[in-house]
Amino acid sequence: MSESLQIKKTERGLELHYFPQGPLDWLVGQLVDQDTFIIGRIFYFHKDELGKEALESLSENPEEIELPLIFPFATKEESYYKILGRRLGIKQNVYFEESVDQSIRNFRAARQVSVFKQISNLSKEDIYIGGNATTSIPKAEFKRIIKAIPTDYELKKYISARISGILSNYLEYCEDAALSYQHGIQGT
Repeated sequence: MSESLQIKKTERGLELHYFPQGPLDWLVGQLVDQDTFIIGRIFYFHKDELGKEALESLSENPEEIELPLIFPFATKEESYYKILGRRLGIKQNVYFEESVDQSIRNFRAARQVSVFKQISNLSKEDIYIGGNATTSIPKAEFKRIIKAIPTDYELKKYISARISGILSNYLEYCEDAALSYQHGIQGT
């Protein structure tokens, strides 16, 4: 299923705009079976956040619901946008300094990896991106974190390198995929 997600600024904070491509049957099923549902594999919302009118439309006639579906995503707190951790499936809250780009690619990296789940697995503190908070990750370093998540191509090269390392012990000719992988990650 293809979909489009956008984060939009409002006076109060940020909203997630969801433009599903295709039928909404999967969402109706999730709303009937559970209170929480996932959008884009990384954003978690409670069905009450969709609004009573939209919920009724979805359950009665999902083909006629107005798109995009709009969800509250972050609140404005001083110079930061505060995203509740539960919205990202993590325990820590996330704070984006208002000048930091709040695009989807800052949340979902290659291979549908949740950037903040990766950070959350390594730290128990609230996560600050940009700004002057004492534990803030500078914008440039945050971009480095996103780039550190391997692409499909890098992952395939890594798998080939590991397999060729084993096969080279048994086969007369085996491509040195480890060398190819090293050249690829070093950019040579």
